[in-house]
Amino acid sequence: MVKITGERSLEVNGETNIMKIEGFVRLRDIGTDNRIYSYNLANAKIVYRKDGIKNKLVKPGTIHRVGNWLLGVGLVVVAITGVLLT
Repeated sequence: MVKITGERSLEVNGETNIMKIEGFVRLRDIGTDNRIYSYNLANAKIVYRKDGIKNKLVKPGTIHRVGNWLLGVGLVVVAITGVLLT
């Protein structure tokens, strides 16, 4: 068995997507074109991450959390003013 490692990056909409993979494979499972199928990879470790300006400025979920907070505050305000109007 041999240990393989690899990395690939792809830029989409100004963000760089990086995929890293490592694991062990038998020599007989490596094709003549150096292709290895994922089901032949033992102890596979696959890491996928996004790197770019969008991810550095805004973490995933930040906009969602702020929207939920604003919605909650809005509902409280409506409930209080509705109580005061009646």
